[in-house]
Amino acid sequence: MVMDLDEYREISGGSNPPRIQEAQVLMSHTGLAPVLNQMEESLIPSQTLTLVLALLIVALILSLMLRSVIVGFISIVPISMTILINFAVMGYGRIGLDAWTSMIASIAIGLGIDYAVHFNSRFKLELAVLKDELQALKRTLGTTGVAIIVNALTVGLGFSVLLLAGGQHIRRFGGLTSLTLFASAIFTLVVLPALILVVRPKFIKKATA
Repeated sequence: MVMDLDEYREISGGSNPPRIQEAQVLMSHTGLAPVLNQMEESLIPSQTLTLVLALLIVALILSLMLRSVIVGFISIVPISMTILINFAVMGYGRIGLDAWTSMIASIAIGLGIDYAVHFNSRFKLELAVLKDELQALKRTLGTTGVAIIVNALTVGLGFSVLLLAGGQHIRRFGGLTSLTLFASAIFTLVVLPALILVVRPKFIKKATA
């Protein structure tokens, strides 16, 4: 394109060229991405608070059911260890806390209280009959302990099918839930009996007196 001198001077400003001014431009992310990011950032403090409250409520419920405050708080030790194992694996595997993985700790609490109630109830029944804590423990592990293992294997293997899913979040959810089930069953059958025999709550002393 060719322009004459007058057109050039009109565009360029002649002897007074136009001033260059800087305009401040602000940009921000919009849409679903920032909403999800803010939600995930708020998960950590809310997750910590809800887990502590849930464990305390579970301890109180078990204390009322088993009529022993000591046994109630002992029973949440395997649950707490299961939750720590879950978060340790997430940290080692660099798995972030999101809407999927935040549900696993709640699942661990729900399963842990179920296993603890079954184990403690059967142990108290066997202890009342046998009057010997070791024999009662052996009988409990041979009956309710087997049922807990079968339940963990059945449900855990069912969740492990999600490892074949196409979505990454679903695979992580399935794998971590299976791990939580196995860990909860093992801690209930290993850690919980050891703590009961070491602490020796009142119902053991009364039964064996």
